[in-house]
Amino acid sequence: MINSKQLLPSGVIKLTQHLPGPKVVIIGALHGNERVGIAVIKRLTVILNKSKLYGTIYLICGNPAAYRANQRFISEDLNRLFTDELDAKNNPHKLKSVEKIRAQELKPLLANANYLLDIHCTIKPSTPFVYCENTLHHLRLAKCFDAPYIVSPKAKSLPPSLISSTDSYIDRHGGIGLTYEAGWHKKPAPVKIIMASTLQMLKIIGSIGQDAQTAVKI
Repeated sequence: MINSKQLLPSGVIKLTQHLPGPKVVIIGALHGNERVGIAVIKRLTVILNKSKLYGTIYLICGNPAAYRANQRFISEDLNRLFTDELDAKNNPHKLKSVEKIRAQELKPLLANANYLLDIHCTIKPSTPFVYCENTLHHLRLAKCFDAPYIVSPKAKSLPPSLISSTDSYIDRHGGIGLTYEAGWHKKPAPVKIIMASTLQMLKIIGSIGQDAQTAVKI
């Protein structure tokens, strides 16, 4: 596996074998106290480094500073900062908060990606669910996940707080974004199940072959 030496933001791993295929972004810990996404990414890295890959996969620690501090964010909610207005008005070097700087670092990767999986946990007790747009392409991928609910907004009814999330940002730029909510962040999450679902999604979109070996010790 080639881990490209292209200059990337901190906390970003780029995996590619330079074969034609989709650009995929998988994010964990956009909120630093939601640990399950990084647990999934660590195990995915083991598998993907032994697999034949098509296209490029970016594995991202969303908010490294908040992850190290084990808190939701440092100054403000990173998942409320993926707006086109910030793109137009702000220079990353002039932004004041850790999260605004991080959003500007990650936006180019999201804007150029075909697919996004953003792995979260909820701040209150909750059943796992997938949040995505109500299109055939989104729902086909959402069904890969072991979640009893798929939540989709009504057309043109998104509140401003959700318009500025990662999945909405990639959707606006022509990609397909999913957010997987793994349940309450204070309860152990089913890492093995989430990882298997993620690998199934990668097979469907053509990032790995249908015969890819996907077993790994947990």
